[in-house]
Amino acid sequence: MPGTICLARSHMAAFSHHAYGNYYRVVDVVDSKFQADDYVCGKRFTMADVYVGAQIVWGTQFDTLPKRDALIAYARRVTDRDAYHSAKAIDDRLIAAQS
Repeated sequence: MPGTICLARSHMAAFSHHAYGNYYRVVDVVDSKFQADDYVCGKRFTMADVYVGAQIVWGTQFDTLPKRDALIAYARRVTDRDAYHSAKAIDDRLIAAQS
């Protein structure tokens, strides 16, 4: 797992300094990242995508992020995963049990 973290850091470091301090620049940089790559670390889903994916899914769902094509496509790749559906089913059962 440390290799995955280092890989994610190296990929994120390549573009993170361009987006610091400005919401619109952050959105532009993240959008351009997912225009170029399927996931944070390129072609491979990693733990970085669990975090970033949650932010992108939430943001596009509740309109705190613009619904840009690359962000929507990334959110779809994250939510199309079997593990996402398994985790969502667990959440749904827990929510139903609390009702």
